[in-house]
Amino acid sequence: MIQVLHIIQSYNNPNWTLLKDLSQAEIKQVVLQTPESQKSTEQDGYLQTIEISQVQPADFHLIHAHSWLTDGNIARELHQKLGLSYCVTLREEDIQHIRKMSLKMHSDRMLILQDAAKVIFPHPQFFHAFNQALSDSQANQLFSKTITIFRSINPLFLQEFFLHKPVALVNIRLLYIVQHEGYEEDISIISKAVKEIKQQNLNVSLTLAAATPTEKLRALAGRIPESSTTSFDSDKALMELYRNHDMVLMIGDQLPTTSHYVEAISQGMPVIFSRNSCLDGIFNDQTCRIEKDNAHTLAEKIIEISQRYATAVQHISELRPLLKFHKQEIVQEYQRVYSICDSLQHRSPRL
Repeated sequence: MIQVLHIIQSYNNPNWTLLKDLSQAEIKQVVLQTPESQKSTEQDGYLQTIEISQVQPADFHLIHAHSWLTDGNIARELHQKLGLSYCVTLREEDIQHIRKMSLKMHSDRMLILQDAAKVIFPHPQFFHAFNQALSDSQANQLFSKTITIFRSINPLFLQEFFLHKPVALVNIRLLYIVQHEGYEEDISIISKAVKEIKQQNLNVSLTLAAATPTEKLRALAGRIPESSTTSFDSDKALMELYRNHDMVLMIGDQLPTTSHYVEAISQGMPVIFSRNSCLDGIFNDQTCRIEKDNAHTLAEKIIEISQRYATAVQHISELRPLLKFHKQEIVQEYQRVYSICDSLQHRSPRL
């Protein structure tokens, strides 16, 4: 049995759910107890915790840091002190920092990645972000040991696939789900695209959805013809929301996760997304990608996709394999990564 020391301090890290799934596998898990992680470990009684002074190399096969910027430095310090291999999962929040910081000026951050046995990305566009920030030699060194493991989605969406009705050009029902703070810019582009489509004598409606719609969101909807806001309080309600619309718009490069995208795909929905967003590269088919975030290209893409999905045969052909978002498959991927790190540990005491 592989014994893993987890370093996961942020209480809102989505990998707390992963630890619950891993606890059902043949992996002995212990979480490093820090003041920051205490809130989460107290809530999850299935996890054993340990203080840093009690960590002994004989008790563990490897370390898993669940955030590059928050947890990675602790993993590297233990690696240097005890000789244990470690892997690092980059959070979606980490990629925002790549754009704001110079990695040349923060060489300690690069050392965390360079000394790691494996680096785990939650979506393909981490490669793009790092490519922009690293030299060719640094990028080659990093990418030689990276792997993409997606976030799991609620099994409900994988158990209840849905073949959506053909999209009707005479009444296109668009859905936008608020997922980040910069949604106003997205909605501004969508509003102009909707206006352009209406000028072609085509019917189009827009629903702005959020777990809890704000007054600002309602005001934005009020300024767009044929628009409304709605809320959802459960995954079942969100599933019905997908099924009651024809197309989902997830434009912009600020999307934090891939979850809503995969949920929509599972319900047979075409999802329009932007180049170099976290959704770009998940599937090989780029039919629904827009190259530039502006109203005209978005309007053209909405009409193009409406025509493409005009028959059930075309629509069914767009269904994609979604097993890589199933929690059981993801657990198996992590088991494989841990086995690789363990074998590297036995091969060399320092990587």
